[in-house]
Amino acid sequence: MGIGTLSPSSELRGVSGVDYTTCLDEELYDKFFRDGELRAFEALVARWHDSTYRIARCICRNPTLAEETVQDAFMKLFSRKAHFENRGAGSFRSWFLSLVTNQARMSTRSERLAVKKKTVSVRDFVSRKGLDASQEPALEAGELHSALKHSLEGLEESLRTPVVLHFLEGMQQKEVASVLGVSQQMVSRRIDEAVSMLRARLARAGFALSVPALCETLAQCTLYPAPAHLQARLLEAARAQPVAHSIRAARVAAQTWWPVSVAGCILAVGIVAAVGLP
Repeated sequence: MGIGTLSPSSELRGVSGVDYTTCLDEELYDKFFRDGELRAFEALVARWHDSTYRIARCICRNPTLAEETVQDAFMKLFSRKAHFENRGAGSFRSWFLSLVTNQARMSTRSERLAVKKKTVSVRDFVSRKGLDASQEPALEAGELHSALKHSLEGLEESLRTPVVLHFLEGMQQKEVASVLGVSQQMVSRRIDEAVSMLRARLARAGFALSVPALCETLAQCTLYPAPAHLQARLLEAARAQPVAHSIRAARVAAQTWWPVSVAGCILAVGIVAAVGLP
């Protein structure tokens, strides 16, 4: 299976037979950039399309814009317009999610010029579901999930994004700080503020959650899953890039040059020996 098609994990192997599903992100990056292994890129897409969409969706609050943001980020990676160079500053995950975060923020700023933000309260949202927002019932998990999603989307982006990175993506606050380009103290304050605001919003809708209960609920959430077609769309977009053909050509050239170069060296040594040059 080549790029542009969904590859089962058993088929995500390089020319050397390496199983890319077990490789570190940094190893996959090197395999793609250094060796032109397109399946290493496929493995990165398979591994990160869901998380990158979740983050972009959290920031953009628009599914279509989130998909476009993720595609732009992966195409920057594929076309080598984005380089993972300063490895001492953090992992590939931190670097790439930071790239996606910045891309999403730029997309959102552009979108705001054309779209007026519409605010709806959690109380209105729950009422539309036919629930009494002032009641204190045992509400279904699905309803809690929906109200939590709506409450989260009502937060400012500067509060919403750290919550998604920390709780939904399971990042330590230090890594969240690296992704967002702020201090760890700032991340901690924003998460605390976001959790407090979420509790208040949910309480007004009839969901009384303690801080530990809310944090556990957030950690178990499956908010913003990537659309089923996104992975195939990313690979198809990569296949359409001219760089894909350049990488293949470079690999062929390298494979051709190596034996010719060796043969040339052997021939040169033979000539020197025959002529008797010092």
